[in-house]
Amino acid sequence: MSFDITKYTFRSHELLKDVKPKFLQELEANKSIENHFKGNILYEEGTEAKAVYRLIKGKVKIEQLNQDGKTRIVYIFVEGEFFGFRPLLSNEKHPVTAILLEDSQVEVYEGNKFIEITKKSPNLSFNLVQILSFEFNVWINLITSLSHKSAKEKIALILLILDEKYRTEKEEYEISYDKIRHSQIL
Repeated sequence: MSFDITKYTFRSHELLKDVKPKFLQELEANKSIENHFKGNILYEEGTEAKAVYRLIKGKVKIEQLNQDGKTRIVYIFVEGEFFGFRPLLSNEKHPVTAILLEDSQVEVYEGNKFIEITKKSPNLSFNLVQILSFEFNVWINLITSLSHKSAKEKIALILLILDEKYRTEKEEYEISYDKIRHSQIL
């Protein structure tokens, strides 16, 4: 039995796939590149969404304050991934806080211009729909999996997801499904 990590990870890196060059040029003209230090906050829960972000270098944790006053990490974005577009597109405030886990370089796309370009580019619009639909499935898969597992199994699943997020192309898995299964956790 193999573990399919793709059921638990977003595909936002595919946002610009097949977007026509003229729209890519417009996006390029409306972006800036920012350097941030570990611990910097890109945006806070409850603030207006004003941009779309893409990590060039680094990692960002997405956390949310719960009703009990505890902060929970809900996702980690890595190099090449886009984020921040959900509240922008729905014209809502950020439901989460984005904090840099390490010194990072971030592309920032001005929100209103991003929306304008999205309205003109069928492929960009379709990519957003696909990405958002897939992310919905990721959340369903995660909720379903976690609700039917023991504490040990939940920890094992989260470790596998984190291992995938932190693994680079040249590195091998630090944690594998087979290692966990053979250790009697799953």
